[in-house]
Amino acid sequence: MQETFYLIASTSPALDLDYSPYTLQILRILGFLGILAVAAFVFTRFYRGKKILSSIAKSRSKIHISETHSLGNRQFLLVAEYENEKHLLGVSPGAIQHITSLSKAGEKAETYSSS
Repeated sequence: MQETFYLIASTSPALDLDYSPYTLQILRILGFLGILAVAAFVFTRFYRGKKILSSIAKSRSKIHISETHSLGNRQFLLVAEYENEKHLLGVSPGAIQHITSLSKAGEKAETYSSS
């Protein structure tokens, strides 16, 4: 393999670089380490960014969407939790309607009618 490289380097004046084999190996290693460092930097930035944002959102938000169900045509039913309360909401492109408060088994639920 090295004989081929030297043959190509000696036939072309543009490729005639007077590097020793050790210098080429050092340049390859440094190039590989540079690429590895950039990949590690990008990976840690994305990983830390996601982790930080998700922990901030979880610690500050008291509202949590526990379930969703698509009704078609961009309309959804969803269950939103706030602290210990659960509410059934109807969501469409133009409106959000509170349908009812959900309760545990055996408790009476509040029902709201839309006007």
